[in-house]
Amino acid sequence: MNFLNLYSTVKKKLAAEGIKNTFLLMAQRIYGELFHSKNLFFSIDLSNYKPDEKSMNENVTVIDKTSFDQLSEDEKKVFQGYGGSALLDLFKKRFESGHKVFLTYYSGEVVGASWICEGGPGKFFMIPLSEGEFFILAVFIIEKFRSRGISSASLANILQRMKEYGFQKGFICTKEWNYFQKSIKKAGFELVGKVRELKMFRRNILIWSSVNAKDFP
Repeated sequence: MNFLNLYSTVKKKLAAEGIKNTFLLMAQRIYGELFHSKNLFFSIDLSNYKPDEKSMNENVTVIDKTSFDQLSEDEKKVFQGYGGSALLDLFKKRFESGHKVFLTYYSGEVVGASWICEGGPGKFFMIPLSEGEFFILAVFIIEKFRSRGISSASLANILQRMKEYGFQKGFICTKEWNYFQKSIKKAGFELVGKVRELKMFRRNILIWSSVNAKDFP
């Protein structure tokens, strides 16, 4: 075998191994997304909603903001200290996207925030959102204020406020390993399904299953 034939053989083998490794990586990625990245999807009907006394905390209040300019300098300072300029940029992005923003206060001190996508024509976040529906995109409490029941009380206050605004149904999603799911249930949400989110070829693919589905352990 001359040098050129040897080079050609090695090149083909490396190319074949490259394709094989690529498929193995893709298979591992898909398996990991399917079986190790499970999201729990919750919903709540607000038509007869009344906060559970166990989820309420008289020291916790929420105030909705409609623009970044409505944040006080002290509030901006708190959030910047927690998440840097990236968090403030995220606030700006949420406001620009038309999301409703609630700030959470504990004994008068701002300790967290929530972002909400309201339903309407053409609105979509994981599911189509109709008029009168909303999706809670995120709820975060600054780390040093966690484990005080603030998140569930914050959710209960937000749900009560959204009901007052005329909304009938709300949704929220979290990872199954996230301890926050206990706060979600405590606030009155019910588990309705499981979601797997695959990111392939720059697209998000959502795979849904029922609560008791056996195909997604």
